Amino acid sequence: MTANGGTGMLGAVPSTGATVTTPVDDRAPAPRRAQVSDLRPDLVRLALVVVVDVLFLFGVLLTYLNDGWYGAEWVANVFILPVTLTVFFLPWVTVGSAGFSGYRLWRGGPLTPVARAVCLSVVVLGAAGFVTYITPWGVDAIRWLLDSD
Repeated sequence: MTANGGTGMLGAVPSTGATVTTPVDDRAPAPRRAQVSDLRPDLVRLALVVVVDVLFLFGVLLTYLNDGWYGAEWVANVFILPVTLTVFFLPWVTVGSAGFSGYRLWRGGPLTPVARAVCLSVVVLGAAGFVTYITPWGVDAIRWLLDSD
């Protein structure tokens, strides 16, 4: 026998006198409807890609391709700073946003159908913006914009 009255064996023996019971609810939780606050990060990425793509398309590319078109020239003159910044930020915004949204789609986490559609839109618009940026017309338009300032 040991000092505490046991037999010297290692291990714990559960006590039968005190048991704790916890009720378990086997019902699955009710599915929660998606809220706008759940979509906010995806919508912000979509808005960034749309704004940068539209500014690049109207302010740089169409102004270059249609040198006398008033609509594109107006956008380029009024929004000269944002249009110029799209030349530098378009690749970062589109590739970063499309990459992150593509990762969310690939990971397959708990996305609602609306969130999945927004992420897919970000990927498609981001890829389209980046492809437009690196086309020969896009590169020539960027050179033309930077030389004309």
